[in-house]
Amino acid sequence: MLAGASTDYYIEIERGGAQPSEQMLAALARALRLTSDECDHLFHLAGRRLPPSGGSSAHPRPAMFDLLGRLAAVPALVCTDLNVMLVQNRLADALFGPLVPVAGPGASFAHRWFTGDPTARALYPEDDHEHHSRGFVADLRAAAGRRSRGDQEVAQLIGDLKRRSEEFVRPPGPNAI
Repeated sequence: MLAGASTDYYIEIERGGAQPSEQMLAALARALRLTSDECDHLFHLAGRRLPPSGGSSAHPRPAMFDLLGRLAAVPALVCTDLNVMLVQNRLADALFGPLVPVAGPGASFAHRWFTGDPTARALYPEDDHEHHSRGFVADLRAAAGRRSRGDQEVAQLIGDLKRRSEEFVRPPGPNAI
């Protein structure tokens, strides 16, 4: 249930009758709270390439789950450098809504922000939208700089935003990409 897989599908994976996607393997690693080494071994057993460090298929370490459990009085979440939410506590779930079960650029909160998802913008007062837009552009610029030149995830996200959002291309202020 934590990985978003049915019991039957999980049994098929264990039996070797199913070929899970990289996203499903990452979800299983999160649900099982695997360490980095254990996650690497899981991907190796499945014959899949290892998830890139910091990518949306990244998984929080077990200590992060423990920390989220201890932060019961405040909304808390763990996200990637591209604003893909990986896990959140109950209060964050109530505040931001459930995690988005999509892959690709649409998994990024920044993508939803710039492509007109009204639920993303409704989380912040309209007077703060310009500030948040500049912040998201700066965050994505920094993520692109940290990642390798051939990183497809960041290239796909930024390329899609450049095509779909004039605000992303020319945000108010000095942070245009």
